[in-house]
Amino acid sequence: MKNKRWIQWTLAIWAAWVACAILWVAACGSNSNDTDLLRQQVISDGAHGGNPSFFFLPPLVKNPDFNGKFDAGLNPWVEICEWDGDNCFDPPVAKFDTTTGAGSETVRVGAEGQHYIVNWHTQRFDLDYEKVYRIKVFVENNQLGHLDVTPVRFGNEKRIVVQNGFIPVKATVPIKFRIIKSDAENLAPSWTQFEPSECTQPFCSCEFKQTDSAWQCDLLPMASLSYSLEATDENPKDNLSLEEQCQMLDTETGQTQACDNLARWQTSWSFGNPATGSFDWLTPFAPNTLRFELTFRVGDDHPIDPQYSSDIKIWIQYQ
Repeated sequence: MKNKRWIQWTLAIWAAWVACAILWVAACGSNSNDTDLLRQQVISDGAHGGNPSFFFLPPLVKNPDFNGKFDAGLNPWVEICEWDGDNCFDPPVAKFDTTTGAGSETVRVGAEGQHYIVNWHTQRFDLDYEKVYRIKVFVENNQLGHLDVTPVRFGNEKRIVVQNGFIPVKATVPIKFRIIKSDAENLAPSWTQFEPSECTQPFCSCEFKQTDSAWQCDLLPMASLSYSLEATDENPKDNLSLEEQCQMLDTETGQTQACDNLARWQTSWSFGNPATGSFDWLTPFAPNTLRFELTFRVGDDHPIDPQYSSDIKIWIQYQ
């Protein structure tokens, strides 16, 4: 009886070991097959030796390294076709642009404002699990880049093999990409002039402090300062934006707060012309105790990208 139980126990262990071995071999085979599929896929963008101004983004690829300002003013379109290694088959499997399509099936600027996105609902398409599909991105009739994806069966699950892993076929595939402006368009505008004009009191002195990279303006108590600002841009076709900020510094404690309750300032800005503005005290306070720090930032687009902008600082205090 004991021998019979021992034999049954041994056979059970042997069967479990054989089952594990079969599963391990199957898993290895699947991984090898998936690796081969990844090797067959072709990606053409700035991170893979292609167009240096175009980059696919996760989840289709690993997060790439890139520099440059995002070009949000284009009308890209995306085409997906069956790919035989040399050519696309007609008609395309899908085509997405900025004007047609329902909801997320329209090419649009992403919520973060730094890439384009369109959603490919793969479950709505009859994909062949022995084929490769090519995603191509165009601006006008110029192809910027392409990326291959492969639908596969993984056990009972259907997946799409991409460089960054697997995407279930029943899921939505976000096609994200970034287009970067040319080097000329990446140049930041620059300030060329700050000019104090009128003061309501006889005394108004402004000079540029090289060590602080800021203009220092000393006014008499309750005086008003008028000023003009001028900026130039190497890309006049772009729309310059102006952002301004004022904070008050307590020179004794080093603490800062908003200027709103103690001063009033306003600046008028028109693209292509100097900006003009004024600064006024709203309440008296002890001389040399407060410094009002105005920062003007000029750059392309809105909101302004700090990487492609220029600042000019004006410190105002009365003595």
